[in-house]
Amino acid sequence: GTSWTEPRPVGMARGRIFAAVIVQDSILALQRGDNGYTLHASTDQGVTFSCRSILPLDAEGRCYGTMTLLPDGRLIAYVYSAHDECHLDYALSSDLGATWEAPLKATFAKKIRNPQIASFNGGFILHGRSGAGGLDDGHFVVYTSPDGLNWDQGTILQRQAAGAGAYYDHIVPVHH
Repeated sequence: GTSWTEPRPVGMARGRIFAAVIVQDSILALQRGDNGYTLHASTDQGVTFSCRSILPLDAEGRCYGTMTLLPDGRLIAYVYSAHDECHLDYALSSDLGATWEAPLKATFAKKIRNPQIASFNGGFILHGRSGAGGLDDGHFVVYTSPDGLNWDQGTILQRQAAGAGAYYDHIVPVHH
C-alpha cells in the first residue's frame, strides 16, 4: 500500500464494479454495465482483465451486486432489484464463472438494498440497507446464513436517523 500503479480499465464497456474476489490465481470482478452483468477475470494480478461471461441475470431495474465462493466451490453472484426489495436474484457457477445456472431468488425479510456478502467463521453475512423509500426502509441490516443461500430474518444494527439511509463497507480478514 505504499505505492500504486495508474488505474487500468477492467473491461471495454462502461459500468460499475460491484464486487471482486480472488480465487486460486485469478481476480474475478462483477460489473454492471450497458450489457447487463458481466464477469471479468485477471490471471496476471490485475494487470489485464478479460470478459469471462455474461451472467443470466435480468439487468432491467437491477443495480448493485455482490459475490463470493460457497463451501462447495461454486461462485454465487447476487443482484438487487428495485422492483422487489424482499428478494435478491442470484446465479450460481460451478466453473468459476465460465457458465451459470438459471437465476433463482433468495428471501430477505427486512428487505435488502446494496448488498455485500462475506464468508465468516464457517458461515456467511450479507448486509445492506433495508430497502429504499418505503416504511421502515434505509436502516443498516445484516443477515446470516450457514450456506450462503438460505438467510435468517435479519437484524437491524442501526436505524436511519436522517438522510437517504445507511452507508457502509466491510472488511473481513482472510487468514492463509
